[in-house]
Amino acid sequence: MTRTMSLMFLLLLSIGSTDAFAIDGSYSGNWFNTAQAGHGIVLEVNSPTTAIIDWYVYDNTGKQVWLYAEGTITGNRIDAQVAITDGMQFGVFDPTTLHQTLWGTLSLEFQSCNEATMTWNSTYTANGFSYGSGTLPLIRLSSIAGTQCGKRTASGVYTGFISSTPRARSYQVIASLDERGQAHMIQLDGSAVYDGTYTTNGSTTTLNLTGYSVKGFTFPNGGTTSPITVTGNFLDRDFITGPYTGASDTGTASLAYLATYNRGGTLAQIAGTYKQIFSGVTTTWTISSTGAIAGSDTASCQYAGNASVIDARFNSYALNFTISGCASSGTYDGVAVQTDALLYGDNKQILVGARTATVATLLGLIKQ
Repeated sequence: MTRTMSLMFLLLLSIGSTDAFAIDGSYSGNWFNTAQAGHGIVLEVNSPTTAIIDWYVYDNTGKQVWLYAEGTITGNRIDAQVAITDGMQFGVFDPTTLHQTLWGTLSLEFQSCNEATMTWNSTYTANGFSYGSGTLPLIRLSSIAGTQCGKRTASGVYTGFISSTPRARSYQVIASLDERGQAHMIQLDGSAVYDGTYTTNGSTTTLNLTGYSVKGFTFPNGGTTSPITVTGNFLDRDFITGPYTGASDTGTASLAYLATYNRGGTLAQIAGTYKQIFSGVTTTWTISSTGAIAGSDTASCQYAGNASVIDARFNSYALNFTISGCASSGTYDGVAVQTDALLYGDNKQILVGARTATVATLLGLIKQ
């Protein structure tokens, strides 16, 4: 591990997928284009991988047309085959009279939980008229009561304890559950970090993690790595509590939500020059308004890379950078979280946690 590992209690690691968000039930509702009121889509997300799209629109004569699509969700996109129907008469509703014909394809690409771009390509022709292809920006018109647009359920920054039954002791931790479905946890005593994913089902969230120990610490199984699964009850933006299991270890987790996660995130907000002094080594970073990272330290390390916003509504930034010219050289993926240095809300500090496949680097940088 690198020389900065003892700063672990400050940091939140984040490694893996770069998807900005996951499409879930909160995206369901009515969507339309403000300049074209009178037609639009009804979207129903009915599983993590499938959705139904109904487009109420018109043909070239002004006659109402109802298009039906069943789609597959991949990242921030839904791709669907579209069918057009006719034949059934009002008041009779005889399904044997229904004709269903392939109309073409349709895709929805979401820029946020309130903005999307619809693209279509139709192969269907009726009375010499072809619907052709096109692109249309959409915004949300309505949503379903009880859903939360834009925040992944149970996401946030949490602090609390995991209590090991075999060891009869508790470890204070900080956990990050981000909008990409990644979960990361660190022990405040600096002995271990945990990386993985999380899922939610109703009022239950499950964290599937792998723990990595630092030198001199082992898990109850005697090894330097260990799986850990936390299955907890949660109240969104409040708490997660429940049992956990690991290799030769069992216990309970009790985590409380930190409101600092609700501070928005922009590259302009974290742009600036930062400094850390630790164990006689001074580290300086500059982050530009476009997210470019450049820096160095007095131990001959050079830093270069990029920061990007994970979700502008929340305080978390994805990082990718290289360290060169020193013993810590390598390519690092991680996260930065903006915090306070002196006064509540001053946003003068960024906490950086990142690692390669074998080594971690941890920084607490103060804006100059």
